[in-house]
Amino acid sequence: MAKLEGIIYTAFNGYVVLRGYAPIGDLAEISKRPDSYQRTADNPHKIDIVKFLRDDGSYFPEITLAHRVEEYYELISSINGEKDVDKEECKYVKGLYVLSERIPIGRDRARHAYLEIKKPADNEKLKRVDGNHRLEPFSPETDIKWWHQLVENREAIKDETDESKINGWLDHQAQLIRDELKNKIVPFTVILSDAHDKNSADIFEAKIFHDINFRAMPLREELSLKIISRLSAFDAEDKKKLGDGYPLALELIKKIETGIYDSIYWLNTQRDEQDTFYRTSCLRISQLLLNQKKVVDEELTINMEKLEHYRKEFVKIGKRIKKVKKEIQEKQTEIQKVEIDYPNFKIQSIYKELCVKKDAIVNDYKTNKNEFDILLQRYRHLIARNKILKQPVGGIKPVHI
Repeated sequence: MAKLEGIIYTAFNGYVVLRGYAPIGDLAEISKRPDSYQRTADNPHKIDIVKFLRDDGSYFPEITLAHRVEEYYELISSINGEKDVDKEECKYVKGLYVLSERIPIGRDRARHAYLEIKKPADNEKLKRVDGNHRLEPFSPETDIKWWHQLVENREAIKDETDESKINGWLDHQAQLIRDELKNKIVPFTVILSDAHDKNSADIFEAKIFHDINFRAMPLREELSLKIISRLSAFDAEDKKKLGDGYPLALELIKKIETGIYDSIYWLNTQRDEQDTFYRTSCLRISQLLLNQKKVVDEELTINMEKLEHYRKEFVKIGKRIKKVKKEIQEKQTEIQKVEIDYPNFKIQSIYKELCVKKDAIVNDYKTNKNEFDILLQRYRHLIARNKILKQPVGGIKPVHI
């Protein structure tokens, strides 16, 4: 059960709105993404949001939900153009409780209220007008395995080979992260809409979605970077919290602003401020370098695992070759003994049998030696490849393994 508590009032000449604060996990549990106007959540963006939430200094605007009411027109008629939503009106909205307490808003007074939602069926869930990416990781449909990627310290399972134990440990760690974050209190707005006409409700909610996301004048990324790069209050840790690529981008911006790269179109600092984009270019360069670093680090990790495997194979094959060499020597000694004991040794069956066995052992040796040589070539190739990968690119060094 979720209890969304806040104040209820009419806004913008007609919207009936409940505004308050609730755990983000509760909001996710009792809401769903409307297919008609909300896009499917982008996975990298979801990861960024969860990482952002883990920062104690994180904040974002309110999550906007729509609650489709069966007796919507009766509710609107009862309010009759007034700003106040009276206790009597709650009978038109399932789970809504309007309290007597009033809260001043200028000359007007809104009422304390809460919306109680108990195990809603899929069609009864609130619709996510704005904030779907923030809620999606906490939705019941999001498997705990999605949260595995947020478990960064895996020292405890680095030597574990049992897949079930690894997954069990990751499930537990992921659940700890999820449980910690799902109880974070976030602001929300619930706007009441008409449940009778799905098409009208979709249009009503889609307009709000559009107004929230596209009516406001967007802040150019270039201008945002200009503001951030000129603020001296940001320390190294603060810069990291801005997002991947920002610390390096801010360092690049300092170098670019000396003017030494003005001959490069994308890094020219002499344009009018409204036409400049060198700061954004620095951020894109940083992000590309970091993406490349990630690819390189992953390849290095795989290569190091292969090298370790090859080293173990060298030992095994080396032991086999040593054993086979000894067997060849033993057979050769037996053959020489037969040659001494029998003047006509070539027609002796024992001699022929020993020669066949020796040839088989020699072939086994050649096979093992060939396998060793191929493995050695692969090993040397990986050593050379890793040497190239470990060379710094753009001042960014790959992970040291």
